[in-house]
Amino acid sequence: MPRTSRVVAVGSPHHVTQRGNHRLDVFTSDQLRRVYLGLLKEHGGRYGLRVLAYCLMSNHVHLVVAPERETSLAATLRHAHGRFAQYWNTVHEQTGHLWQNRFFSCPVDPGAVWRVVRYVEQNPVRAGMTRRAIDYPWSSARYHAGVAPSEIVSSSGWEWSTGDWLGLLDGSSEAEWGEIRRATYSGRPYGSEQYVRQLEQTLGRRLMPSKGGRPRTWKTKPHQLCLSTSAPA
Repeated sequence: MPRTSRVVAVGSPHHVTQRGNHRLDVFTSDQLRRVYLGLLKEHGGRYGLRVLAYCLMSNHVHLVVAPERETSLAATLRHAHGRFAQYWNTVHEQTGHLWQNRFFSCPVDPGAVWRVVRYVEQNPVRAGMTRRAIDYPWSSARYHAGVAPSEIVSSSGWEWSTGDWLGLLDGSSEAEWGEIRRATYSGRPYGSEQYVRQLEQTLGRRLMPSKGGRPRTWKTKPHQLCLSTSAPA
């Protein structure tokens, strides 16, 4: 599908994913996972990128993050992923690219971000790695379900109770997964038409998909993650 130039909406959540080069297994040990999360925390704090959710799979990573500045997203991932690649190559006594091309990302409507967080945290279940999302130790699901603490996930704006979130983790559908994937890989915003139109007006560029691909009509749910969206730079 056509990929638009990167859209960054300051203050809005963004879904981010990046794979290992040639689908190489990136996270081959718990130590590598800990190093990655440490680098993400370090550089996110330095460049102004809040982590709302994450999931480390074997050959790729999913993040839901909120940039404080227009440069926050690119700067954080450039430095965190770059340093992780150096560490990985040292451990494996290899050289060359660890990550496949540039990362994919899309802005997410704050009123719909819970859907994307759920999609991210359900990844191990969809992959057949575990029966329940909260049984996978390398995602934010355990934190949001109140099972384990997290040193990296921001709780600011999170309004779901642990019980409600556990129930939501059993939901969603293939249609919803497809919508999130299409938005992420095309770079177009994921959310309501009103949200997309607001970004178009602020950024001065067309973001709505062509006819036949209009954003769905969203129903608001109570107690969802509602982050204020400042004007994108």
